[in-house]
Amino acid sequence: MSVEANVATDGVHVAFEASSGRLADKLHLIELRHLQGREAIGELFEFQLELVVKELGALSVDDLMGAAASLVFMRGEETLRRLHGFIKHARHRLDGAAAHDTF
Repeated sequence: MSVEANVATDGVHVAFEASSGRLADKLHLIELRHLQGREAIGELFEFQLELVVKELGALSVDDLMGAAASLVFMRGEETLRRLHGFIKHARHRLDGAAAHDTF
């Protein structure tokens, strides 16, 4: 299961995927709002994501920490790149007036 976002240029779409655990169970509630990252030859890649969970309290920081996840970069139906990794840091962005959670 995946959630897609139009966060890149040249018709490239990014899908955020999780295949097991609570994160995968709640993926239908998640919107990928922002993506920023870097990778270089001989170094580990690192991406920062802003995820919006449409149901308050559906996910916690503990649900995200250590979860396996993938980013899939696509143009149309063609997969350009697939990156697999683990969530190593998560923080809850508090917004008392919102009807959703942001991480």
